[in-house]
Amino acid sequence: MCRRGRVKRMRASCCARVACGAIGALVAVGGGGGAPSVLGGDPFWGMSKSTGQSAKLEPTVAVGQNRIVQVGNTRIIVYDRDGVEQWRARLGVGEDSSFATDFWDGLDSELIGTTDARVIYDQFTSRFIVTILEWGVPQHQPPTKDRILIAVSKGGTNDPVDASGDYGSGSGSWYKFAVDAQRVPTGCQTEYGVDYPGLGCTANWIAATSRAVDYSGTECFKGHAAHILRKPPTGVWTYQSGYYSSASNYVVAWIANPYPEDELLALPMPAHVFGSQATETLYLAQLAAKNVSGQGKLRVHKITDPFGSLALTSAEFGVGAVNADNQQFQSQLCPGADFGDVSRSLGNVQNAVFRDSALYLSYEHAASAVGGGPTSRVVARWHVLDTTNWPPSLSQTGVLDGGRIFKSDNPIADRPIHFMYPMVMPCEDGSMGLFVTRVYSGSYVNLYFTGRRSGDPPSQLTAPMALLQAAPAGVRVPSKWGEYEGIALDPTDGNRVWATAQLGRCAGACVPCTEDGEYEEVYHTAIGSYKVPASTTTYQLTLQRQSGQKPSSLTIKYTPPEIVSAYSDITLSSSTPTAVLTFPLGTAVTLRAPDLESLSPPWGFRHWLVDGVQVIGQDHPRQITINMSANHTAVPVYLPSAYP
Repeated sequence: MCRRGRVKRMRASCCARVACGAIGALVAVGGGGGAPSVLGGDPFWGMSKSTGQSAKLEPTVAVGQNRIVQVGNTRIIVYDRDGVEQWRARLGVGEDSSFATDFWDGLDSELIGTTDARVIYDQFTSRFIVTILEWGVPQHQPPTKDRILIAVSKGGTNDPVDASGDYGSGSGSWYKFAVDAQRVPTGCQTEYGVDYPGLGCTANWIAATSRAVDYSGTECFKGHAAHILRKPPTGVWTYQSGYYSSASNYVVAWIANPYPEDELLALPMPAHVFGSQATETLYLAQLAAKNVSGQGKLRVHKITDPFGSLALTSAEFGVGAVNADNQQFQSQLCPGADFGDVSRSLGNVQNAVFRDSALYLSYEHAASAVGGGPTSRVVARWHVLDTTNWPPSLSQTGVLDGGRIFKSDNPIADRPIHFMYPMVMPCEDGSMGLFVTRVYSGSYVNLYFTGRRSGDPPSQLTAPMALLQAAPAGVRVPSKWGEYEGIALDPTDGNRVWATAQLGRCAGACVPCTEDGEYEEVYHTAIGSYKVPASTTTYQLTLQRQSGQKPSSLTIKYTPPEIVSAYSDITLSSSTPTAVLTFPLGTAVTLRAPDLESLSPPWGFRHWLVDGVQVIGQDHPRQITINMSANHTAVPVYLPSAYP
């Protein structure tokens, strides 16, 4: 809704004559348009749901030759590569009526409780693979019937045209089956169930893991199971009474906990393999953290010949502090409104990828307080391990640390920046993409890509950070924001990385919030792609002062997002009305116009004019972010506050 009134009352409202910027339309200013860009055209909105429904989304994405598949905790949506929805289906319980089709219909599945869906694209067989965890009633209480439900698309040129799948003849778009996810470890009195999944594949195997849940409540924690399925040579998947249980094609590898039971051993994340392997090997990575001290260990597992003489070997690395406790901080719902909680639970490897004898993995951990303050921050950490020899060696270790940010006109003067859900993806040309969700108290959720080029110094992220999307959190999160998001590699361009992430979006085309601070409780997701820039091409950003503007001078703050300790200032005046800044291709430049309401007479901020297009701010009405994919011009526009 758009209300006309005095400029100083407009705050975050937006009238029809103002074009939607990065708030309304899911477009970061400066992306697409045929200009050379690190972003793959315009990102698009993915699935969304009301927070009143059963669960957060926790979206993941897979990209095929012709289709993009996005799954969340309770749904699956398939798009063409331009982001146009093709079909949708209900993937779990608690879904709304718009998802009338049951994806698992006919699998002898009670769907009493489901959680934690994932999807990947198997580039060896050109198939999408979908998993979701299913538990019995009551959740995490014995006796149960916990299973991992698995679907494999028909592959080849036959993109999945719907949710159909016949479980006897193999007709339809998908093969669907389940594996029994329970077992009673030696020394325990009851069965383990499922929680938090992992999904990966090699040339001939699929690996699904889940965090083991001890139903007895006696803390009998012995380890985790890795379910390994052999892809059938004929390409036709079979099952027995709904279970894929053939001994020749299905095996469970038990990854035991070698530590005292006061240590948290997280999920073993199976690696998604790209390229070739001299000897087919499944790698898994997991973190271990002592609940009290938080001193972390990285454990890497190697499985060979699972359908012959299965061999499991492990290696361990010290990685410093890994805090497995919940991290909670506030994200602003809209300017001037209340703050809502965004909380995270740490301790799991977010993703693992194998390429060219190297294992790439990423995770979060809680860094110490900045400048002696009381508040810690979540930082993104990534490793590259050389697996040429065993045990492997750590060849690279990198950290993306936001530190803290200062904004003098905000009541919260010193706030740590959190980088959540880091996901890493090595590319064909030797570059590496990294996707993160950035948030700090008083900001909206921001989605960023960055990375490194093949010839860059080890352990350094030298590519500029590119803004995929900034949108208001817009959601009073009922519990935690989620535990993971999704990343994928484009099979048609082995150097382009895709990602999906959760963020909020208020009602209205480009109105983040109403003037009285109301917001819509809706989870939304964005989907977009990124390519690490191969060169150091630079572009110019021209800042101009509005002709005839009062006062005689104004100071604009600007920063590349990797410079998070402070903003730089540039002053425009009647004698120097223009300033030119130069940035590398892909840099996301944040501009913040000054508040002129205290002048006499007061001048109210109206909008930014970027390349002739009127744009309302993102984190703040006066603040915008421009992706430098071309030369741009930006002008802050003010009018007397009495202007109607």
